[in-house]
Amino acid sequence: MLSNEELETRIKRLEYRVKELVGLVDDEKDAFSHFILSEELKEEDSDAIFDLMNKTRSEIDAGSPPSFTEFEDRVYRIIPSRRNDYHFVARLVRSLKRYEDVYNHLKSQGMNNL
Repeated sequence: MLSNEELETRIKRLEYRVKELVGLVDDEKDAFSHFILSEELKEEDSDAIFDLMNKTRSEIDAGSPPSFTEFEDRVYRIIPSRRNDYHFVARLVRSLKRYEDVYNHLKSQGMNNL
């Protein structure tokens, strides 16, 4: 069993490595991975975000798309610590380049391009 001091050393080492990995991930080529790492999101957050984006895409395709405010609220339910952080939501959507249709819809609903 590791001592508290050894655990603290390992945690600091891991935190440093994660910080370095964030710097290695190309924000242009893999914006969402960079976003996840820099925002320190958990795997379940990432999975829930993909589910939300797929659901939003389906709603757009069905002709009943959410407003940007509705979409924001859904993001805040996934990541409550970022509630009322409009810029966080806009960066999140922008980082998911494969959901260009969702991005364009939300932009038409008042989301600014950051």
